[in-house]
Amino acid sequence: MKDKSMKAVLVLLMSGLLAGPAMAQQTTQQQSQQQTTEQKAERMTQDLKKQLNLNEQQTNQVAEINRRTTREMQQVKDNRGLSRKERKEQTQQIQERRTAEIRALLTEQQQSRFEQHQQLRQKPAKQRQNPVDRRKSSGKKGKN
Repeated sequence: MKDKSMKAVLVLLMSGLLAGPAMAQQTTQQQSQQQTTEQKAERMTQDLKKQLNLNEQQTNQVAEINRRTTREMQQVKDNRGLSRKERKEQTQQIQERRTAEIRALLTEQQQSRFEQHQQLRQKPAKQRQNPVDRRKSSGKKGKN
């Protein structure tokens, strides 16, 4: 009888020990997700500040645009009610609006550099979207 009750107590203790950290981890992940969104917006802002030589007013305005759009992007990503196609469309709309808003803040010279910056950023994304091409080219290298 004592063995059974000892086992029951042990099982309860172990389940409590396992459940506690799991719940704490979930809370930590939610907090870090928000921090990550803010950090991403800050990183995007600093990148543009450096690339485009933004003045203080432009930097503040770009920072606000980036904070808003990264939050919107996260909301779209988290919305499991959307199909993959709908998520992609909404994400693209947010990105296009962000680009237009930032472009409106820039001088003509900065706009030119911004376009170059955007093209450089899109090139790797296009390569990621079409991994078949890379496999074909890497397969050819192996045959030679």
